[in-house]
Amino acid sequence: MGKMAALTAVLLATALKTQYESDGGSCIRLYGTPTRADTADSIGAAVLLCILTSSSNPLEFEIPTDQILSKSIVQTWEGTNLASGTAVWGCLSPLTDTGAASTAIHRFDFSIGLWTDSPLPDYKMSNNVLVAGELTRMNQANFTIVRDVSDI
Repeated sequence: MGKMAALTAVLLATALKTQYESDGGSCIRLYGTPTRADTADSIGAAVLLCILTSSSNPLEFEIPTDQILSKSIVQTWEGTNLASGTAVWGCLSPLTDTGAASTAIHRFDFSIGLWTDSPLPDYKMSNNVLVAGELTRMNQANFTIVRDVSDI
């Protein structure tokens, strides 16, 4: 990645940090199947398994470096599982996101799986089978912001 592309990705990560920490806060939703094809699509029939938030809402992030948006090390992101199932994808989005189709909402979808999966998922868990009523915690999260800047 060239210097301009890297700089653009860091600026984008910084803008996303600001966006996710404002406007009423953000959360991470963990879903079962099916996955959606595009972040602008609705969640469809996907099963919502858990909503991860912070007790000191909103979710906070470290200052982005090398186009990586990382979870704040001082916050605990957790939630009580709403349903039982296998988490296969997640979405970082505003708390107000209803899951309806939208091109205006800033969403960041990612795949979920195990450390032993091949290919490796975006977010690796030691156990992605969630049980209703139990606590799920995200201890670490690093979102790499990739943007095609070949036209800049």
